[in-house]
Amino acid sequence: GEAGARASAAGEAEADEPASEGETAGAAEAGAMTRSGFRKRGEAIEWQCPACEEFNAIDRLACGVCGTAFAARYQTEEDAREPVNWTAALALSAVLPGTGHHLAGRTGPGIARGLLFVIWLVGGLLLALTGGGAAVFAAAPLFLGAAVIWAGTLLDVLNLQRGQGELLTGRVLLWLVVGVTLLLLIGAFAAAQQVT
Repeated sequence: GEAGARASAAGEAEADEPASEGETAGAAEAGAMTRSGFRKRGEAIEWQCPACEEFNAIDRLACGVCGTAFAARYQTEEDAREPVNWTAALALSAVLPGTGHHLAGRTGPGIARGLLFVIWLVGGLLLALTGGGAAVFAAAPLFLGAAVIWAGTLLDVLNLQRGQGELLTGRVLLWLVVGVTLLLLIGAFAAAQQVT
């Protein structure tokens, strides 16, 4: 716990204190600063606040200047993040792929998924509604790509929740774009042949 961390910190500060008596007067006055953010001033051990860098007595639970807790010294970036609401992430992904990834802290992959899904879905609808019967055939690859993004993103949110790897990695998304583009070209060519 916190008391154990402070006791460990006190041990670190004592262990890092220079053993030689040849310190200059200025260094002795400032105390022996350690790499771990602790210093010893006379017999007192002090810890440095990670937020404002003010030194505090080792028995203080929070910084006297800014109020940051002593325990924040040992908090990792991952600990600082709020826990992900996986139910909300899954629900958001079902509405618009990528939004659940953003909620889980994976904004880049989320944006890529969202853009591909919207572009392919809207493009497919525009082709199907404005191009006549033959254009529906050409729009099919776009609908297929949007469906793969939608289903794959839902599976990936579940995989992230379990701590597993994603199915739609950057490389897989790239190959999906290539595949959809090739199928779109083939579909457009076939639709043009039907018109003529």
